Amino acid sequence: MIGRHERKSRNEQGYSLIEMLAYVIVLGIIINISAPLFVSAMRLSKVGEAASDRLKGVEEIRSRISERVRGAVRVVPSTLDFESGEEQLILEMPDDPVARRVVFGTFNHPNQVSRLELIKEDGQWVPDFLATYRQRITGLRFTYDTVEPTDAALVRFVVEIDNKGMTNTVPAENLFAVALRSTGSSR
Repeated sequence: MIGRHERKSRNEQGYSLIEMLAYVIVLGIIINISAPLFVSAMRLSKVGEAASDRLKGVEEIRSRISERVRGAVRVVPSTLDFESGEEQLILEMPDDPVARRVVFGTFNHPNQVSRLELIKEDGQWVPDFLATYRQRITGLRFTYDTVEPTDAALVRFVVEIDNKGMTNTVPAENLFAVALRSTGSSR
């Protein structure tokens, strides 16, 4: 009778040392295989997130410039120290309720697009609003459908974004074109 009680079932005995070593070795192999995959997935996630942020930043710049160009009466040759050309765009907005001009360019920071809104007070153009968009850029160029920007009905602009952190890449050029709502009416 004592022999029966001394003999325990397999469940009561636990695992042998060999079985435990085998489980630890299998677990180590699984971790060695999956750890690089996890690290790669995390890196891809960060690259994807950075690319998404860049696209959102470019979209913000595009939408703000496009919105103003569509609402503009005409392209103005110059205002204060600003001149319409390849590096800057000056728009005349409808007089509602005051005369307003909008300047786009990289004048506030060389690696960011800025928008300066001017209003006319006592015959002088004075700053009313300044916005600098958060997206870092490597270039901003404006071109027009005519030789003289002031005759333009269509404004094209290129926003160059540096693909930092991505190997073997060149700056991404984002080209946009927007038509003015009205041309020639208030020249």
